[in-house]
Amino acid sequence: MKSVVLIGGTFSNLVTSIELSETHHVMLIELNAEIGLPSISPGYIQNKELLIPYLTQKQIKFLQLHPFENGFTLRSEWGLKHLAVHAAQKGVEIFTRTRITH
Repeated sequence: MKSVVLIGGTFSNLVTSIELSETHHVMLIELNAEIGLPSISPGYIQNKELLIPYLTQKQIKFLQLHPFENGFTLRSEWGLKHLAVHAAQKGVEIFTRTRITH
């Protein structure tokens, strides 16, 4: 089994980690103490259906999606937390407060 290391607990890295967890050993490294720290602006997603494979209906409702121009705003910090839990349940190793140095 190949290993993959992803740097940063972003939406894209969390979704990627979930997808790769079936065929790879995945490690996700985050500089902050936790994934999903409060942000100054809400998240934005064009198609809320993209969340269905990764979050439960209860979690999606909790994100309080609101229509906005060409998509939806959402509580991004909670979206990240829910995705991090899903990734961990899939076997992704998540390391917080971790820096990469050379």
